[in-house]
Amino acid sequence: MRINKIALNVNNSQILFLIINLTLNFFYIFFICKNNQEPIFTNGITKLFLANTFSFIFFISLHLKLINKGIDHKSNNIFSKTTSILLAFLISFLFWGLVPSIIDRSLSVNVIGTLNKANRSLTLYEINESLLKNYVRGDFQARKRIMEQIHVGTIKRNKNETFQLTIKGKLIAKLNLLIANYFNLDKSSASPEIIP
Repeated sequence: MRINKIALNVNNSQILFLIINLTLNFFYIFFICKNNQEPIFTNGITKLFLANTFSFIFFISLHLKLINKGIDHKSNNIFSKTTSILLAFLISFLFWGLVPSIIDRSLSVNVIGTLNKANRSLTLYEINESLLKNYVRGDFQARKRIMEQIHVGTIKRNKNETFQLTIKGKLIAKLNLLIANYFNLDKSSASPEIIP
């Protein structure tokens, strides 16, 4: 019964506002983030966050100006605008994380691409050799991931071109291991063997 009352309180202008925000987010993704710089994931998310912050400031300022002019939109309040912008950002965040970012970084996407390009069945050895040649490719993937982690602040680069974890990085490493232990996951990523 309460859910029906909540659903009835959502009016057409709130739905339209959500659609406008989603449209702005997807326009931003498909046209502004089209040629995103490395690291793809973090740069895209940062740009989306900044665009939505600007959208929030713009629409809330506009709403407050309308209230000051005596145009009161009780059904279209600040809370509904905020939740619409937040929901649009979260949907865009999910899309960015699950589509462009995954295609840019996924081992599975590479395996599927390898099998597609081969146009025949491949052995596990052939797939693995293709991964080493195309996905790992020297320092290509390692450099991409390190630049991403420098961008988010978990790794820092030293003057002698060595890398080490920041305090934030050490905390995340411990959290990763804790989660891997809790869910009984393979620990080759959370606690890999160090190769001398």
